[in-house]
Order: sequence, then C-alpha cells, then structure tokens
Amino acid sequence: MRFSSIAIAIALSLPLLGCAAPPPVVPGTQYSIPGVSMVSPNEPGWWVKRPENGKILFGKRGAQAGDNSWLKVEITMIDAALSDEQVHDWAKHMLTTYSTGDPAVFFPLILRVEPLTFKGADCISNDRILQYKPGKGDRPGQRYENAFGYICRHPLHKDIAVDIVYGGERSSAPAVPRNNRAIAEAFFDSVVFTDAGPH
Repeated sequence: MRFSSIAIAIALSLPLLGCAAPPPVVPGTQYSIPGVSMVSPNEPGWWVKRPENGKILFGKRGAQAGDNSWLKVEITMIDAALSDEQVHDWAKHMLTTYSTGDPAVFFPLILRVEPLTFKGADCISNDRILQYKPGKGDRPGQRYENAFGYICRHPLHKDIAVDIVYGGERSSAPAVPRNNRAIAEAFFDSVVFTDAGPH
C-alpha cells in the first residue's frame, strides 16, 4: 500500500507551545486549506499558525504553567484506487502503532479507535490519553497528554486523507476538561469538506 505521506496520522508530540506564539486569532474566523474549511474557536486567547503545506494549527496556553491545547487539520495525498476498507486499515494501523508514543517516555492509559461517518466522510475516530513516565518530559511533576479526533477519507477527493484532531498537555488530571472538549467538538462541527482540492 503506497501513500505519499503518513505525516497526518498522529501528532506524536505536541507543538512547541512554550515558544513565542503567533498573533491571536479573531474568534469565529473562517479558514481553509485545500479540500477543507473550518472556523476558529469562539473563545479568546487562541492563536493560529497560518496554513501551509495542507495544514493549519490553532493553539492556546492553559491556565497552569505548561498546560496547553491545540487544534489541527491536515491533509495528505493517498492512492485514489484504494478501497475505503484499505484506508480504514491504514488509519487503524497508524493509530494503534504510533499514537501510544515513545514507550520510554509514556504510559498509554486509554486508546479507543473505531470506524464511523463524519460529515459524510468515512473516518476512523480516535481518543487517547498518555501519561509521562517519572522524570520524562520537559517539565517536572506528573503530566498527561491527550488527543482525540478523526482521520477521514475526503468524500469528494478520494486521493486525500484528512486528519482533524484536538490535543492537549496538562498536569492536573488525565481527562480532557469538559470545557476543552466542548471547544474541540464545536471546532469539529465547523469543519466542511469542500470541492477546492489541491489539484
């Protein structure tokens, strides 16, 4: 099975949100990358890394030092001749193989992967929680990493796979805070698969 890239499957480590962040985004602003449009979170404090190479990233620092959240949409080219079942198998393999992170760094606490339909697209949903092992990570104390979202085959462009994901890092508890999950779900709901492909 040949894919031009597998980079969208899972973000194995969080973006460097501790560095200087890009300028704030206007809440509720529409953005697009080839084949996908979305609306930025309505809450203040989010920034956006301008779309490039079929990827867009929104980020926000948390209330506690070192805590952060991010939202990403990214596309990659796949073989249009592959069946939906083959794409599902590929996505499941990537999620179960790579989303548990480096075993020297993380304990995988939760990993759920299942097929579903999202916005008319055939997708694999995923939800994971990782716990940093003692002494690992770039900050002291107990820390957790979360990610959940979808890997979808574009319903209009069968040669495009789309990664739509929320991620976060926190020290307080392993579960994603209810407000953060609501923000992510609202962002997912804003996603539209468009006919404006990369070709």
